[in-house]
Amino acid sequence: MKPLDDKYSPNLRRWLNKRERQSGMPQSVFRDAEGTKWIGWLDEDLYLIGSLFMGVLCNGTKEEVFAYPLNRIPKLTELPDFWGEYERVGRCAIDPEHAHYFLSRDGRYTETGDARTCKWCGAQHVRERYVEHVPRERWVSPNR
Repeated sequence: MKPLDDKYSPNLRRWLNKRERQSGMPQSVFRDAEGTKWIGWLDEDLYLIGSLFMGVLCNGTKEEVFAYPLNRIPKLTELPDFWGEYERVGRCAIDPEHAHYFLSRDGRYTETGDARTCKWCGAQHVRERYVEHVPRERWVSPNR
């Protein structure tokens, strides 16, 4: 992984470096039954020692690590292929739909007219223009 490449999260890199130095444990990525991602490691199948993944992306090393009882997290499943995919496509592994805005992502796309290509993973998109009809109403004074 090229850790300083824009396609990788600088906050995730810093958090990983700090936590792996502190714990000596490799960090895994998990998804719960509601779709929330977590990062950390399992302790005796009783706790997830870690953080909310989105918190790490937003707060970096300031994101706290807690011992979350596994019976309080709805059906946690490890994502064993996450790190390989992250190595390959960077933050696109976090946002495969290309729906989120990332800091330092100004160079994420190559745009030509109404088409764009993601430089990180190669995904192609076309601009779709549409008009929304939004009905509105309000109360007004008849003496206006």
